[in-house]
Amino acid sequence: MSGPSSREVATYSDKYFVKTRAIVERFGDVRVTYAVFMRRPVLCTPMLAIGWLRDIARERGVEFDIRLLHEEGGWVGAGEPMMYIEGPFRELSDLETIFLQKLGPPCVAAFNAYTMCTDLPYVGFLAMDARH
Repeated sequence: MSGPSSREVATYSDKYFVKTRAIVERFGDVRVTYAVFMRRPVLCTPMLAIGWLRDIARERGVEFDIRLLHEEGGWVGAGEPMMYIEGPFRELSDLETIFLQKLGPPCVAAFNAYTMCTDLPYVGFLAMDARH
C-alpha cells in the first residue's frame, strides 16, 4: 500500500473528520454515499486514490462500493461527480482528507499536461542544439 495505513489515518486526517468518526461511533452508524467531485475541470485519474481506499477497506474488514462515472483519462467538468463511494459512515468519514490528497493532484496534473500538449502546436520555439 502506498500511503498511511488504517491505524495511521487519524494522524494525517483533518481533525474535523476524526471527530466525525468518533461521533458516529458513539451515536450509531449509517450507510452513506459520497459524490466525489473537483471544483475545477480535470481529467479522471482515480486509480491511486481508489487503490488506497480498497487497501484501507481490506484492513478494516469492510467493503466500499465505488462507482466510477468517467473512464480513466476522461474529461470531468468542474463540480461534476467523478464517482460515487458508498459504505459505512464510520469507516469512510476519516478517510476524506487523504483520499482527496491522492485524487486531486493527479487529476489536476493530467489536465494541465493535456492542455499544455494541445497548446504546443501553436507555440514557437528556438532549438539550441549542441554545436560540437
